[in-house]
Amino acid sequence: MAQKKGPSKTFDSFAEADAWMRREQDKIDGHYTEAGVPVKRNRHRWSVPDYAMRWAKSVTGIEGTTRTRLLSQARQIGKYWKHLMVDEYDRVAVTEYMAFLEERGLSPATRRMRLEVISHISVQAVQDGLRGDDPTIGVNRPPHTTLRSHRILSDEEFERVLRAAPVWLRPALLLARDSGLRVSEVCGVRWHRIDLKRKTIEVGDVILQTGEERTYPKGKKVLTVPLTTRTVAALDKHSEEYPGGPMDHVFIEPGRNLLRVMPQRMARLLRKAVVKAGIAKPWPVFHDLRHACAYALRQAGAPLDVVQAILRHASIVTSKIYIPDAELAEARLWLDRSQESPVESAPLDPLAELERLQERIRELERELRVSRGASDAAREASIQADDHRDAA
Repeated sequence: MAQKKGPSKTFDSFAEADAWMRREQDKIDGHYTEAGVPVKRNRHRWSVPDYAMRWAKSVTGIEGTTRTRLLSQARQIGKYWKHLMVDEYDRVAVTEYMAFLEERGLSPATRRMRLEVISHISVQAVQDGLRGDDPTIGVNRPPHTTLRSHRILSDEEFERVLRAAPVWLRPALLLARDSGLRVSEVCGVRWHRIDLKRKTIEVGDVILQTGEERTYPKGKKVLTVPLTTRTVAALDKHSEEYPGGPMDHVFIEPGRNLLRVMPQRMARLLRKAVVKAGIAKPWPVFHDLRHACAYALRQAGAPLDVVQAILRHASIVTSKIYIPDAELAEARLWLDRSQESPVESAPLDPLAELERLQERIRELERELRVSRGASDAAREASIQADDHRDAA
């Protein structure tokens, strides 16, 4: 409740009331300033490090990994402007900060994210009445970079990686390569969700990089996907040697008190196996195995809706992103067929075709006579050789 002359004014939150009160104070201060009267107020001011962390912690409706990323970006901004207050940095300061990041060699994507975080912090500061503008407006955004091309392992390369990987890790790699599971989904797999007789797995439990466990995957829908024969065999053998962790996890660290395997650990083990297998650079990351699953399905002729069902995409447009190389190869095949079709479908001259067949028959008869003559000569020579041997 912000009191003023006349009826009281009600706000939905303290932040809105505080912002309104600051705007009213600024108006009154402006009148005093125009009259030449100095204004001194004991207004609370936030430092950039404190306010940036306060904003990052207040963001709601985001995943744990996204929150960790925002906290990291806010912490880095606070380190650079550790002596500034929220109302002290301007567009020049933001431009100098972006130039500093570029000199340090940070990628355009990281610089774009850092600038977006500064913009969000500034907008929140304007809403809280701590400053009057967003200084990121007009600052040149770093360019969008091309996404890294995914490294699709061939069947022979993947077999080498399987042999180089630890025995307990091989079923995890097969789940990603053959059934398209994400690394967080592989780490969170539990035995009660696997049906080896039906050759299916229910993708539900996940372990995030932050260590947080959830009972639903990225799309927030628990779905069932099929397993290949070799994956079922690997899991069956794995169940005998590693029956499960305390929480029924399929993949646990052998010899490390049955600890669950984290996504970062899974990614490092894959990299070691790739290097040990002698795979040439660029090396694949764990998510490339999911792309390889989509690529293999499309190369085998699977329709797009089948690829979408196995990868559990809400939209078929997302599935197309996973198979650009396969689509290109299929397009090239159809182009080759289009060039060959006119020749193959050209009408034939019956008389010319009959003469060609007769000539081919005559050639075969000549070859047969020559072959018979050679066979008779060889038989005669063999008989003479036997006679000489008997005489001797």
